[in-house]
Amino acid sequence: MKQLVKAPPAAVRFMVMKRSIRATLLAIATAALLAAPAFAAPRQYGTMTFTSTTPGTPTGTSLHVFFQNPDDPTAKPYTVQNMVIHSPAGTQTDTTDFPQCHATDAELLTIGPPACPIDSYLGGGQAKSDQGPNSPQRYSWSDISDFNNQDEVVGVAVNEDIAVIKNVDRSKYDYQNGTLTSTFPLFPAVPEPPTMEPYTPIAELQIHFPAHVDALGHAYSATPSTCPPERHWTFVIDFIYRDGVTQSITSESPCSGAAGSPDGQPRALR
Repeated sequence: MKQLVKAPPAAVRFMVMKRSIRATLLAIATAALLAAPAFAAPRQYGTMTFTSTTPGTPTGTSLHVFFQNPDDPTAKPYTVQNMVIHSPAGTQTDTTDFPQCHATDAELLTIGPPACPIDSYLGGGQAKSDQGPNSPQRYSWSDISDFNNQDEVVGVAVNEDIAVIKNVDRSKYDYQNGTLTSTFPLFPAVPEPPTMEPYTPIAELQIHFPAHVDALGHAYSATPSTCPPERHWTFVIDFIYRDGVTQSITSESPCSGAAGSPDGQPRALR
């Protein structure tokens, strides 16, 4: 005598269907995750801060950035073409009331920093160049001196090992957009994997400007007039690489005092 096989109850059929749907959705999510492009690893990291934490006061700035190859930490970094510093809203800069350096590029490349008046000096630092692991001397350092000029910072870099190797950059202020744009030097090099770029990139950059105030009390640079509720001002620095990639870092500069609404765009005092 044949036995009839009873159909599973509706509740059982529902649970089986639910597990099947869940497994299908999990498979779809896993496939999408594997197919999604990975986020680009950072080619640089670092900080930029004001030297003052008090709103509306004279200030300097400190910048320290490291560059790396995210795919191979032993390889030389990618080559930066431009660095664009976006200052916190409300930052004030005055290039007019301070002594200026009017030396030509030719004079700066020949004479070096002494071509500029000493009282136009804003600050300086160092840049570390990387010729790659296959170079007989991989790293070299250059001393950087920065001078004031109308609506620009005149930078002169002198190689520590070979003083005749100099570079001049004129970083431009754009007061409407609140930026300072620098152009990195371009030196040839033997291409090396994985970048295969025929350039010598910067591996580390450190620049420090102390606060400057003239005899009449005019500040070269001043912090925004209020401290935001989050208790810090924010710098954003864009790095435009020669292979077309642009990446940015964000750096918080602490502030104290009464909190207020964010100021307007960074501006020139004159």
